[in-house]
Amino acid sequence: MNAHSAWDIDGKVEELLASPAGCAFLIVLQESGVSAADAVHPGISLQAAYRAIDDLSIWRHDFQETVKYALLNGRKVSKLAHAILELPEVGWWFAPMDRTTQTWAASRHDAPTLPKFKPPIQATKRRAAEILGTAHEQIRVRHLHLHKFRGQ
Repeated sequence: MNAHSAWDIDGKVEELLASPAGCAFLIVLQESGVSAADAVHPGISLQAAYRAIDDLSIWRHDFQETVKYALLNGRKVSKLAHAILELPEVGWWFAPMDRTTQTWAASRHDAPTLPKFKPPIQATKRRAAEILGTAHEQIRVRHLHLHKFRGQ
């Protein structure tokens, strides 16, 4: 028996179905043929969540259409949402975050290593420096060409 009351489950289903990401998550599970019993496993649910969020990236050309599709079709998977949320194994979805335990979810089967866990801000700064370095070099070269052209 699940520790959640029926009202808690109904409320959580409604929260999932009110969100484009929640709907997309459930649709990914449904379209992938994942059962409720399998959906509660971290490896499966995290990959489905990743796929749903990736599909809803604002940088995708079809972002608006994908949001509309998710919201229009979310209600069709409400039975799956109920079935998942009725399982006691889903409790970890709603548990407070444990900062000492993290789950590695990758598309490859390699184990996490320290170099793979660079803080995003460092990676972003490094990439920005590369872009700026390239841009500065291009500007310098254009300036030299312009200077040569004017000098002739």
